[in-house]
Amino acid sequence: MQDFREIRLSALKKAPEMFGSVYEHEEKKPMEAFAERLRDAVAFGAYIDGEIIGLSVFKQEDGPKDAHKAHLSGVFVEPEQRGRGVAGMLLRALPAGLLLVMIVRQIPTGIWWMRIFILGALNISLFWSLLFISVYRLPGGVAATVGAVQPLMVVFISAALLGSPIRLMAVLGAICGTAGVALLVLTPNAALDPVGVAAGLAGAVSMAFGTVLTRKWQPPVPLLTFTAWQLAAGGLLLVPVALVFDPPIPMPTGTNVLGLAWLGLIGAGLTYFLWFRGISRLEPTVVSLLGFLSPGTAVLLGWLFLDQTLSALQIIGVLLVIGSIWLGQRSNRTPRARIACRKSP
Repeated sequence: MQDFREIRLSALKKAPEMFGSVYEHEEKKPMEAFAERLRDAVAFGAYIDGEIIGLSVFKQEDGPKDAHKAHLSGVFVEPEQRGRGVAGMLLRALPAGLLLVMIVRQIPTGIWWMRIFILGALNISLFWSLLFISVYRLPGGVAATVGAVQPLMVVFISAALLGSPIRLMAVLGAICGTAGVALLVLTPNAALDPVGVAAGLAGAVSMAFGTVLTRKWQPPVPLLTFTAWQLAAGGLLLVPVALVFDPPIPMPTGTNVLGLAWLGLIGAGLTYFLWFRGISRLEPTVVSLLGFLSPGTAVLLGWLFLDQTLSALQIIGVLLVIGSIWLGQRSNRTPRARIACRKSP
C-alpha cells in the first residue's frame, strides 16, 4: 500500500497533465488558479505494479462521502499499462469456457466449429474489445448512450436474418429506451471522441448480430454446452491479441484468483447462460430491450445506498426505460395471441 503522502505527491505531479486543459476550458481560468486549487486537495490514486494509472482529486471540504462530486477527477493510463484490459477479458472468458467444456465433455462438430467461433467473436471477444475502447475514450454516460442503440439494430437485423416483422411498438420501444438511458447517464459537459463513438457503435452492431445469430443458430445440445463453446471460442480469439498488445501477466495472488473466478463463472458464465436462455425462448427484440435496465438499476442503487441525488430528468429516464420494455413486450404479442386472449374465459 502506498503511503498517503506519496499518493498525494504522485497525484499532484500528474494532475496538470490530466486536468489542466480541461480546467482552463471549463472554468475559464488560467493555470495559476488551477495550481492554487490543488494546494489543499486530497488525492486518491489507483496503481498497477506500483505505477499510478488513475487518480481522483477533490477539495478537503467535500469530504470522502462526496468524492463522487469531485471538482477534479480523471484517469491517466501509462502507455505500457494500456493493454492490460485485453488480458482481463481473456482471463474472464477463456478459463470459464474451458472449465465448462470439461464439465459438459462435448465439443462442436462439422459446421458448428465455424458458427461457434463467429458467435464467440460477435458476443464476446469483438464486443468486449470494442466496448473497452469505447469506455476508455468516452465518458461513461456517452459510452452507455452510444451502446444503447443496440436494441434498435436488433429489430432490423432480426427482420433481415430471421424474417421477423418490423413492428412499430418494437421500434418505439428501442427509441424510448435509448432516450431514457441518455437522460439517466448523460451530463451537459459530455465530450465526444470520434474513435470512441465509432467503437461504441461497432460494439453495438457486433452484439446485435451476435444476439440474432444466437437465436438463428440453435445447436442440438444443452444450453450450458452452447454457452461453454462460445466462452471458450471467444477467449481463444483474444489470446493472439493479448500476446501482441499486452505486457506479461504477473503472478496472480489468491485474491486475484477469487476475483477472476467470480468474473468468469458468475460475471460471464452465468450471465451469458441466462442471456442465451432468454434468446432461445423470447424474440431477440424483446430480450435486447432488457439491457436498458442496467443503467437504470445502477442509478437507483446509487440513490438508495450511496445518497446520490435523483434529478427530475433521471426519473423521466427511468419511466422511459420501463415504458420501452412494456412496448417491447406488447410488440411480441401477435394478433393470433391477442385473439386467443380475448376468447379465453
